[in-house]
Amino acid sequence: MGEITDFMGRDHRRLDSLFREFQQAKARDPRTAKPAFSEFKARLKKHIAWEEEILFPLFEKQSGMQAGGPTSVMRIEHREIEACLEKIQGRLDRGAADTGEWERRLTEVIASHDQKEEQVLYPWIDESVEAGEKKAAIERMKKS
Repeated sequence: MGEITDFMGRDHRRLDSLFREFQQAKARDPRTAKPAFSEFKARLKKHIAWEEEILFPLFEKQSGMQAGGPTSVMRIEHREIEACLEKIQGRLDRGAADTGEWERRLTEVIASHDQKEEQVLYPWIDESVEAGEKKAAIERMKKS
């Protein structure tokens, strides 16, 4: 695997773990779920920002693909992910523990999304972008 694929794949696993921690906290005591969800949500939004502000522009510059390319699809899915996050957050803010429907939808979208990134987009970036640019991108992500 390449550097981007490895780095971002590890972050996907970290996010999956944070989401499981939220679900476990909710199962134990719904009142403890909100802080766990907040951490997951903040990390996921950072991950999305890394992609949209650093990786996607790098890929688009290198490939010449923008509108209609794979990053367009990823951005649409990011908006769907963010909508699910807001639905869950809204229910938690109102003290409701019934977030299962939105958790299932979020899990479905993320599973498909992550697979496309790890199997197609990240390896494509690893193959097409110069090593120095990849290293600089990873350093920017680590610092943000």
